[in-house]
Amino acid sequence: MALHGEVKINGTDIYEWSAVRQSRRAYGLNEYEWTVWRAGTDERWTGRLKHEYDDGALVLTAKVMRAAQRKMTKVLTTDTG
Repeated sequence: MALHGEVKINGTDIYEWSAVRQSRRAYGLNEYEWTVWRAGTDERWTGRLKHEYDDGALVLTAKVMRAAQRKMTKVLTTDTG
């Protein structure tokens, strides 16, 4: 199972993202591999997270966005360019 979406501002794609369940189990606690891409670039962030299936798609979406924000912030604060 995969969940995916887009982040847009006024119809302009800013980011795309996906979360792919790593098991066939459609219940209980599962591990997901997530990716967020900056639209129009090769820039992306990836990671893994755990998600309780019954918590639903919106909770999974929020977890992916929080995880991506943490990775993006880390990159921005360590960038010396």
